[in-house]
Amino acid sequence: MPGNVENATVLSLMPPDLCNSFREERVFHVRQSEYVDGSGQCLAETTICRKSFTVTRRLTAEQLAMLRDFFYAQGGAAKPFHFYFGPETLPLFSHDPTGQNPTGRYTVRFEGELVLELGLGRAPVNISLVEVA
Repeated sequence: MPGNVENATVLSLMPPDLCNSFREERVFHVRQSEYVDGSGQCLAETTICRKSFTVTRRLTAEQLAMLRDFFYAQGGAAKPFHFYFGPETLPLFSHDPTGQNPTGRYTVRFEGELVLELGLGRAPVNISLVEVA
């Protein structure tokens, strides 16, 4: 049908060592109108929330290199990939290396730039994943 957009084709899977470094965030997009008298109105733009995942801990040198290589392989935000969110997998914090198990699996892409700060031992990373399907 004209005008419909096909779902993205996913060809890769984030390595399990990186999947356990993320936390989940949920956002309901809302349109807000504020009036001169101080009153306001809110209208939900969607009926479901869009999930995003953010790195929550400092990464080791090996994890940092793995994330950098994976980021470059995906072309930054250009290519979507599968990501397993540990608290939602069965058994907990498991990872299907084939990417076929849908429990806890999300189709995501990188959002933003990969900014690396190098330090002693572990390095902080500021990058997010956003759900695309």
